[in-house]
Amino acid sequence: MDAVSIPSPLREARQLRRVPDACAVVIFGATGDLTNRKLMPALNTLSRLGMLPEECAVIGFARRPMTDEQFRAEVAQAVRGATSGAVDAAAWDRFAERLHYVQADFREPSGYDRLRQTLERLDREHGTAGNRLYYLATAPELYGEIVQRLGAHGLVTRPAPGSEGGPPWTRVIVEKPIGRDLASAQDLNRALLSVFRESQIFRIDHYLGKETVQNILVFRFANGIFEPIWNQHYVDHVQITVAESIGVEGRAGYYETAGVVRDIIQSHMMQLLTLMAMESPVAIDPDAVRSEKVKVLRAARRIARTEVARHVVFGQYGPGAIDGQRVPGYRAEPRVAPGSRTPTFVAMRLYIDNWRWAGVPFYLRTGKRLPKRVTEVAVQFKRAPLPLFGDSAAGEPNLLALNIQPDEAISLRFVAKAPGTTMTLRPVDMGFRFGAAFGTEEMSAYERLLLDCLLGDSTLFTRRDEVEEAWDLVEPILSWWEPSTPPQPIPIYAAGTWGPEAAGSLVAGDNPVESSRLVVLPDLAQAAASAGERLARRCALAVAGRGECAIALAGGDTPRALYARLASEPLRSRIPWRQVRVFWGDERGVPPQDPRSNFRIAQEALLSRVPIPDHRIHRMPAERADAESAAEVYAALLREHLPAAADGWPQFDLVLLGL
Repeated sequence: MDAVSIPSPLREARQLRRVPDACAVVIFGATGDLTNRKLMPALNTLSRLGMLPEECAVIGFARRPMTDEQFRAEVAQAVRGATSGAVDAAAWDRFAERLHYVQADFREPSGYDRLRQTLERLDREHGTAGNRLYYLATAPELYGEIVQRLGAHGLVTRPAPGSEGGPPWTRVIVEKPIGRDLASAQDLNRALLSVFRESQIFRIDHYLGKETVQNILVFRFANGIFEPIWNQHYVDHVQITVAESIGVEGRAGYYETAGVVRDIIQSHMMQLLTLMAMESPVAIDPDAVRSEKVKVLRAARRIARTEVARHVVFGQYGPGAIDGQRVPGYRAEPRVAPGSRTPTFVAMRLYIDNWRWAGVPFYLRTGKRLPKRVTEVAVQFKRAPLPLFGDSAAGEPNLLALNIQPDEAISLRFVAKAPGTTMTLRPVDMGFRFGAAFGTEEMSAYERLLLDCLLGDSTLFTRRDEVEEAWDLVEPILSWWEPSTPPQPIPIYAAGTWGPEAAGSLVAGDNPVESSRLVVLPDLAQAAASAGERLARRCALAVAGRGECAIALAGGDTPRALYARLASEPLRSRIPWRQVRVFWGDERGVPPQDPRSNFRIAQEALLSRVPIPDHRIHRMPAERADAESAAEVYAALLREHLPAAADGWPQFDLVLLGL
C-alpha cells in the first residue's frame, strides 16, 4: 500500500476547490451506454462550470468506425438528452473542441499505438502535459486486457513508492463490478497492480458521489450531538433500503449472471453500511477514511452456510402492477431463462462484532419492481426507559432517516404534545431537503467523482482491501444459494409489493426490542395498554418489512379491554389497518352470530370500529359439524396468506393469548 498524502476537498471545506492539472481523459467504451448517459454529460457540465482545466482533452476509444466530427455529434446528442432545458451553446462549443476519437478493438495492439500517437499530439496541441486519466467503461471481462495493453505500450507512468504520482501522473477509473466473487476480484486487483500502483487506481461506486452519502461523514463527525448516542447503548437497529420500481430494463443478460447480491449488496449497500458504522478517522484523508471502512467489513459477522436461511431472504419479481400499469414478471423478460432462479430481491440481517455495535442488527433490503424508487438509511433508537406520559407515546421510537434518492434529505422523528387540554402525544418529523436548504445546483454523482479523480482525491473511491473484504462477507451467501442441490425454489413476489412475505420476519419477527420476555403488570387496564403499544409497534415493523401484518386474536372476554384501546385514539390511527390480516387462535363451536363466538366478540368490540377491509378478516369456520374438516380448511387458509418460516410453518407477526 502506498502512503500518499493527497489534498482532500472534504478536509478543505472552507477553501475553493482547486482546478485539476492539465490532462487527457481517455474513455474506453466511448460509444457505450454509460459514456452517453453519465460520463459525457458530467464532463460537459464540469467544463461549463470552469472545473476542467483549459489544457484538457477527452479521447473516446471504441470499436465503431467514426471521425472526430461524428464523435462530437454523438456526444452532442447525449448531452442534449441529459440536459433539462436548452444547452449552453457557447459552453458546448468549448467542450466540443476538446473531443477526439480513436477507433480500435480493445485487444488490437495497433490501436494502442494510435492512442499513444494521439496523446502525444494532444500534449503539443492542448498542453495536456503528459497527464493521463483512463476510464474503463467497458465490459468487466476486458479490464485486465486493457490494463495490460496500456502497460505494454508505455502508456502508464508509474510513480516511485511514496511519491504523489507526478508530474506527469497516470490514473485509471474502474467501474463495478470488481469481479464476480472473491477469487476473481483478487485476480483483477493483481492485474491492475501489475501496471498501476494502488494510489493510481480509482474503483468507482457512484453512490459515494451522492450528497447525502457524503453527508453521512459530516453528519456524524462534525456534530457533537450524534456521536455520543451512535452505539449499541442507544441504537435499536439500522435499516438500509435500496428499492427500485423498474425491472431489469434490458439488462437481463448481465442480471442472469450477476443477481441482486453482486449488483447492489456487495457494492452500494456495503458502502452505506461502512459509512454508518465506521469509527471516526484520525483525519479526513483518503487512507484514513478507507481504513476505518475496512475495519467495519472485517468486524461484520460472516454468516455460516447453515445459518443463511435464518438471516437472508431471496426473492424474484413476478407479474404485477407499478403505478397502476401491468408489468411482466422477471421470467417473462427477454433473455431470461424460463425457470430462472436469479434473485431480484434480497433482505438480510447483519451484525458487526465490535464494542460500538455489539448486538445491534443491521437490516439490508434491496430489490427491483418494488412499489417505489427510494434509497434510505434509517436509524431507530431505543425507546425511553420509562413511559412517564402513559401509553400515548410509549411505542414511538426516535427515528433518524437519511434519504439518498430520489430526494436527498435528512429527517428526525421525535414525540411532541399535541395541542389541547389532554396529554396526547404524537410523533412529528423535523428535517431538511438539500435543494431547499442550500439553493444551489447539486453536482451529480459522476460529476463529483470525476472531478475528485482529476484532483487525485481517492476518499470516495474504494481500496483493494475494501473490495475484497466486501466479497468475503457476501460470498458465503452466494455459495449457499447458487449451487444448491436440488435447487431451492425462489419465492416469487408480485411486482409492486415490498418483496416476499418472509422478508418481513427479519425485522418484525426478530427485532430484539420485541423479543420474548415476561412483562408483569398490576391490573388488566395496564396490561391492555402495554399490549396495545406492543401490537402497534409490531404492526409498524411488519408493514415496513413486508407490506402487511398478520395477527392471531385471542378468544374469550379478557381481550375486550385491549380491543377497546385498539379501536380508540391514538392507537386506532397509528395502526395501518388496511394492511393488517386478522386470524383467530381458537374458536368456540358455534355460528359466527352467536354471542359466545370469539369472532363476534372481536367484530363488535374492534373490527367494526376500525378501517380493516372485510377480505382481510379470516374467521374460523367453527359452525361446521366436522371439526377435522374445519381445521383442514383453516390450515389451508393460513398457508395461503402467511409467510413461511425457515422450517416451512406459517408464521404470524403477533399472537394474542387470552386467559
